Amino acid sequence: MTGLHVSTAGQIARNEFNLLNQNLGIEFDNYSIICPYGVKGSGGLAQTRGNHQFYAGGADRSLELVMHEFGHTLGFHHSGLPNEGDYDDNSCLMGCCAGAQQMCFNAAKSWYSGWYTEGHVMLNHLSTPGQWGKVNLVGIDDFLRGVFGESNSFVANIGGGLFMVFNRKKGINSGVKAYGDEVVIVQQWGEGGRSKVLAHLANNESNRRVEFNRIQLYTDFDIAIEVCNIVFAPVATGPQIDVTDGLATQSSTAAGAEATRAIDGNLDQSWLGGSVTHTSGDEEDLDPWWELSLVEAQQVQHVRIFNRNDCCGSRLNNAILELYNDEGELTYRHNLGAAEDIKEVRLGENYLVSRVKIQLLGYKVLSLAEVQLFAPSQLRQEPDYASVLVSISDGSGSQEAITCDSTMAPSISLSPSSSPTTSHTPTVYTAVPKDVVLLRDDVPCVFQSNPSQHPDRFKCTIQPTTASDEPGDYGNAPVGLKGKDGCLLFVSPVTWSWAGTAFVFESSASLEAIKNCFAAGVLLSEMLVVTDSPTSAPFSFSSPTNNPSVTPSLVPSSAPTNIPSTTSSEGPSSAPTN
Repeated sequence: MTGLHVSTAGQIARNEFNLLNQNLGIEFDNYSIICPYGVKGSGGLAQTRGNHQFYAGGADRSLELVMHEFGHTLGFHHSGLPNEGDYDDNSCLMGCCAGAQQMCFNAAKSWYSGWYTEGHVMLNHLSTPGQWGKVNLVGIDDFLRGVFGESNSFVANIGGGLFMVFNRKKGINSGVKAYGDEVVIVQQWGEGGRSKVLAHLANNESNRRVEFNRIQLYTDFDIAIEVCNIVFAPVATGPQIDVTDGLATQSSTAAGAEATRAIDGNLDQSWLGGSVTHTSGDEEDLDPWWELSLVEAQQVQHVRIFNRNDCCGSRLNNAILELYNDEGELTYRHNLGAAEDIKEVRLGENYLVSRVKIQLLGYKVLSLAEVQLFAPSQLRQEPDYASVLVSISDGSGSQEAITCDSTMAPSISLSPSSSPTTSHTPTVYTAVPKDVVLLRDDVPCVFQSNPSQHPDRFKCTIQPTTASDEPGDYGNAPVGLKGKDGCLLFVSPVTWSWAGTAFVFESSASLEAIKNCFAAGVLLSEMLVVTDSPTSAPFSFSSPTNNPSVTPSLVPSSAPTNIPSTTSSEGPSSAPTN
């Protein structure tokens, strides 16, 4: 394969791999092809929602690149900055970046992943000037460790394509490259869309509030977001466990730097201090390790690891921490990620520990200054959080601004500040399915006359979004959709997003009117209808006499091909974007 481009070499290997496994009757849900050194190109390649990735020789060793390519496999597009390229969002693995050992995906990717539904909060129902909502957002590390309460959320869906997280820089996200410990707001249209960082807010007077106008959001109102407070909770740490009588060993020893130095109580992190361990690093010491066996098993909640800090600290990059119980069973395993002078490993729960092991993979040198164990704390660990206000205005400037100071209640306000004149709660009827975004692409809408014996209909292709074949038949109740320059057309939907790329509908409007209103690049927004009855749609009309099949047959599939892009990546990836 020497001299071939990574995409060509990867395709050859993929085809042979698939043929071999077909003959063997083996199927893989997902796999990676790592090309040998000598192929042309660099980085990796992956299809959006494909089932494999290609890597140039050695590229697979980059954790951030592997996570980026797997992000494409999961259906994630790139993330960047406004008016710039697809990349440059250094708070997200889909936009970032060399050396990103411990960071995560941004708010939009996290929301659409479906991994954190317990931490979702919906604010997209706020749509009337004067309405506001206040949320307490915790960081991803506290959320994953269960350090949050009923009043806390992880990611907010605000509406207008806006998503928001508190980008707390600690634990699993301690290596984030941008906007650490700030509230980050991104905009993304639909599940598979590109995302852009629109704002990052901190707890200071100069950068705590941002306002978005209706043009940016494709809405009839403006949205303001303000950080009211950011709270860093005191760390609850239990008493230190005395391990000086334990047995410390290591895979090899250089220059007399014995394993016992890491439990001698001397916290000097320099080599000249005489308290740093050192393995040989030679060819006979593959995957070097350090190990501590306790005299008696202890309940442990927190491990603190002191690195060498006069040089060579990066040697601890991606070290593996393992804990074993009194029966010798592995109960905890964690990649420590990017090396730090002092690494705090909070286990999230209590573990009975009789043996501790720290290991590097490869022919490397392992050096430790000290390893400390801590018993469970009697205090409950509270989460770090950002208290954030989201408010709605009409953009006229005549309305008094809603601010953190003017809203003291911690809950969502479902009505403007003045008392409502009616006592009942109206129902807001929406027809467009949740998470379907009708953002037009560049292809003009078309009229389809009697396609495959179906009734006449229109089709407008849209940028990739959540697939929905609802309602699935003809003669449905009309829905008002607003398009370019606020124009309004009533259409009867056939499928809202066939294969995630086509909006099919019936309408009495002309093709010219539809082309003008549902123009290229326009976000089609539903005209919300308020009714007193939550059980019925606001419109109805008699169904046509013919009842055709559920699915339109002439809407093209958006399934990706089996051959990835042939353009090599100079950044994290050159994955096709579909």
